[in-house]
Amino acid sequence: MHKVRDVHGSSEIPKERLNISIADGNALSTKIREYREEHQLPITKEGQRFRNLWREKSELLFYIDLETATGSMDIFEICVWDVNGNPIINEAINYSTADSPFTIRQLYDRFASAKDQGVIRKIYGPPSDLITPGKTWEEVADALSNYFGPQTHIIE
Repeated sequence: MHKVRDVHGSSEIPKERLNISIADGNALSTKIREYREEHQLPITKEGQRFRNLWREKSELLFYIDLETATGSMDIFEICVWDVNGNPIINEAINYSTADSPFTIRQLYDRFASAKDQGVIRKIYGPPSDLITPGKTWEEVADALSNYFGPQTHIIE
């Protein structure tokens, strides 16, 4: 069985259903990674060189990208990739709690600067009474706890 990851998670597909050789599968995987690095998650040549040096030494390197509010520690979105460029988490932050729903309009009210509102619009959409989508911090922590440990190296 080969594990195949897509936007809906991972699933196992019998090799005979793939109808490609291991070499062709590896070549396709390389092309997908290169496409991601050039178009979806741009990594500079220097970043690729640094990543490749670390890849040889450790699989415990992770890249993290945060969309934050100006001048504060409030985070709107978190994206984490492993050393090979595979996404681990790419989620908006849901500011709701079990006893206190938080709407997109409340985000706009809380962050008044035009820059912050531009980031909010990009991630959450226009002001509305919908609950903020994405994962709560507890869900983000649970997802990352499967990958991070005391020997983990993170590059922001």
